[in-house]
Amino acid sequence: MSRITRIELDNLAAYVSERLLGSLNVQVQRRNGATALDLYDNAGCIRLLAIGSARTVETYLRGMEATLDIIGR
Repeated sequence: MSRITRIELDNLAAYVSERLLGSLNVQVQRRNGATALDLYDNAGCIRLLAIGSARTVETYLRGMEATLDIIGR
């Protein structure tokens, strides 16, 4: 398995954010040496969606992408 870079995660998060309705977006952050994925709206952070390795966050984002594909059909 190849290494997941922060740039790849940021690009994937931006793509998922574009597809979310309203003012929602997701952002990749770093917390205590781990990679985190947060859900934001205009008021700020709503909730932590995932935390762990970069691979864990990538898997979560790919799941969000697949869900948006299914909902968008």
